[in-house]
Amino acid sequence: MLAVAIIALLIGCAYFGLELITIPLAAVWATISGVMLLTMLMLIQLFASSARGADILSLAIILPLMMVGGSFFPFEAMPRWMAAIGTQTPNGWAL
Repeated sequence: MLAVAIIALLIGCAYFGLELITIPLAAVWATISGVMLLTMLMLIQLFASSARGADILSLAIILPLMMVGGSFFPFEAMPRWMAAIGTQTPNGWAL
């Protein structure tokens, strides 16, 4: 996760012209957030009776969380009530 975060951050810095000093803290934050989300999904999948059920269960949970959590739409474009819910999701915490 750290390697993916660093690569993505380097590309983002080059594309948006940001300073490289922001990369270390952002990489740590992205790694901790990614590990937390991965752990939560693995915990959810433990309750499924089959591999296919685990896939469906994790998708049924993660897609709505991504939509409300700011991954598809920014909080500024959402109604206030939805943005308030989105900031309480794991993606909202990471943002």
